[in-house]
Amino acid sequence: MALGAIQALKAAGRQPGKDVLVLSVDGQKSALEAIIRGEMNATVECNPRFGPIAFDTLERYIRGEKIEPKIIVPDKFFDSSNAAQFVSEAY
Repeated sequence: MALGAIQALKAAGRQPGKDVLVLSVDGQKSALEAIIRGEMNATVECNPRFGPIAFDTLERYIRGEKIEPKIIVPDKFFDSSNAAQFVSEAY
């Protein structure tokens, strides 16, 4: 949606990332590229790579092992200070 908002802002003659702050919750490669271009200000990754953690936890549960009450899936915050560093790892 943020990428669509960037296009709409451009069509309206505005400069996304400058005239209007643009933030998203996705952490996609295209969002990091938009940050690098200066069109998006920040994005927070909602890590889609939690599948292995979920399946490992399910297998442990099935085996009767004790499961921690809280399992944290690490996410990242990206802005102009680190987007270029992580763009090659983004999904």
